[in-house]
Amino acid sequence: MSTRPREAGGFLSYFATVGACAILVGAGLVHGRITDRWGVPSSVSAAADRLDHLPDVIHGWTSTRREVSDRVLTAAAAANIVDRNFLSPEGDHIQVMIVCGRPGPVTRHPPNVCFTASGLRQASGITTDRFPNEPDRQSMEFARCLFESEEASSRFITQWSFSPNGRDWQMPGNPRMAFAGEGWLYKLYIIASETKDDRVIARRNEFVNQLLAELREVLGRDAVVGETD
Repeated sequence: MSTRPREAGGFLSYFATVGACAILVGAGLVHGRITDRWGVPSSVSAAADRLDHLPDVIHGWTSTRREVSDRVLTAAAAANIVDRNFLSPEGDHIQVMIVCGRPGPVTRHPPNVCFTASGLRQASGITTDRFPNEPDRQSMEFARCLFESEEASSRFITQWSFSPNGRDWQMPGNPRMAFAGEGWLYKLYIIASETKDDRVIARRNEFVNQLLAELREVLGRDAVVGETD
């Protein structure tokens, strides 16, 4: 029996719920300059606008855009959120969400806090994944954790990381402190259903490598790291 329909409607629908939690929990707890109540600085707006240039097709994977409402952006104190469902020619799904805003709100509430608060179970410890960064051969660090629904009918892997420039993705022990001096910050979520199929894993890893290359190109355009208004 094929599991494609459950994959498309299972973990992706859970992500729609917990993704909203991840960016909404704690809204209203940040004030002043952190939430830019007097307007978003032009440097932050420029960094956020670059997200809209992420290609719809990456390495043969086509994407469907998921609309993010102004209400969610405001509640999350985010300057922009891009939410895409990527589909490979073989039928593999990967959900990609990128948040851009001030470091304070962006670093709040990692998935192991928000997802479990939404009724999901954390089914593994948090480990570190590394992806190659071809230009300088350094690796990009991502946190990784497995989650499942209460009835264990859906299990999905979530990877997440932070970058102030779209080139260097890091997962420090205390992101809030590590990025406190940055003018803006990107947070990248990558979510896919659990699999032990080596071919699927290889395709996903290649997609992530290509995604990071695209982000390096798109988010690095005319960026001045740490610029503030």
